[in-house]
Amino acid sequence: MNIVPIKAGKGNLGTCILVLNRLRQGMRIAITGGTGFLGRALTDYLAKHKSNELYLLCRKQSMWKAGNMAKENVNVVDIKDAEVVLKSARDVCLIHCATDYGRGNGSATEMVEANLIMPLWLLEQMVKYQPNGIFINTDTILDKRVSDYSLSKSQFREWIKKRCDRLKIANVALEHFYGARDNPGKFTSYVFESLITGRPYIELTEGLQKRDFIYIDDVVSAFVAIMDCATKEKECGYRHYEVGAGASIPVRQFVMQAKKIFQNTETDLQFGTLPMRANEVMDVRVDTRPLEALGWKPKYTVDSGIAKTYREMREYRASHGLKLDLESM
Repeated sequence: MNIVPIKAGKGNLGTCILVLNRLRQGMRIAITGGTGFLGRALTDYLAKHKSNELYLLCRKQSMWKAGNMAKENVNVVDIKDAEVVLKSARDVCLIHCATDYGRGNGSATEMVEANLIMPLWLLEQMVKYQPNGIFINTDTILDKRVSDYSLSKSQFREWIKKRCDRLKIANVALEHFYGARDNPGKFTSYVFESLITGRPYIELTEGLQKRDFIYIDDVVSAFVAIMDCATKEKECGYRHYEVGAGASIPVRQFVMQAKKIFQNTETDLQFGTLPMRANEVMDVRVDTRPLEALGWKPKYTVDSGIAKTYREMREYRASHGLKLDLESM
């Protein structure tokens, strides 16, 4: 494989695979989307708590993003060598985090490539080279009718169900997770950035729809619990997990709590100026019982998660010389 040593760091959403050798000899963990928000957070946790050598398998156009990863002993490998990565180890756990949310100017074809075609190819390689291996898929709670994104994710979910007789498959459906330095196109990121910079107003829907907001560190700990469980399983099969804090609250309440915690007295929250999207789900219910059966439980409340996000955003802006426009700062 063509391996290029790099230093660790911060990155944007990119299609890549992180491969690391676990303490258990012969086991590798492969993570797609290692430079995205979730993938990077999971990578950082594993790098901090495990003495493992890391590999990033990326498409050529994503190499520069992977080069921003800021950990020691990180290597970049072309994504075309994923097959070699999978067949050169005795046991592999592949965690699929890479996702195209359909934001920006991307096409439906590009979304299907990222959310269905690419992971389906990886699934086939796992079946070929790692029979009885572990495949963990990152899914969404959203109904397939809500958006093209949720439709593409549901289509891949059907494919992994068809392969559960050959692999140990865990499907992990996420609710609305958040934290500092997430994709700026996400709703929570837009709200946080608007509040910390003191924008005059934020246009919003009525905010009556309920969501189960969960902080990124709790999502990472959920994945770790699922991985640990999967490594102990003897038989192939399909297991479904839903990840949330366990209680849904109105979007309006979340935004108002964020404004208070961010000490923002300037920004006008203009609820009701935007229409609800078509097929909007008004109350999301997350069943965390299968996850709790593994011994997992969330550490952060909505207030403590927003507070940590606020602290990390302030620290990042201060370290990069970015202005904080709020009067209280």
